[in-house]
Amino acid sequence: MEFSPVEVNGCSPSPRSWHSAASVSDISFLIHGGYDGNQALTDTHMFNTVTKTWTALVHKSLPRSPRAGYAMLTLPAVQEESKDCSPQELLIFGGGDNEGQFYCDTVRLQITDIVNL
Repeated sequence: MEFSPVEVNGCSPSPRSWHSAASVSDISFLIHGGYDGNQALTDTHMFNTVTKTWTALVHKSLPRSPRAGYAMLTLPAVQEESKDCSPQELLIFGGGDNEGQFYCDTVRLQITDIVNL
């Protein structure tokens, strides 16, 4: 087991810590927010693991306040007659702006509203 660099397309997100990532399909994941060493961030990026391409996402449903150190996870659709467990919703909870503001809100988004899968 060893790590190796990945040649990527598109504009990679800026370096950051205290961000969250969530798988939104079989071939892509999102990262949102975080901290760049100077400030909390508000941006969202999606990475396609097949094309190895980063894409910046902007959508009115995504949190606009700077957010670092929070939780983000996906929830599958749960239907008795369906065996489909693919992610359908994205939940974002908590975090802060690293300036003293902490959030206790929960943001719930439909993945299809923010990502064209």
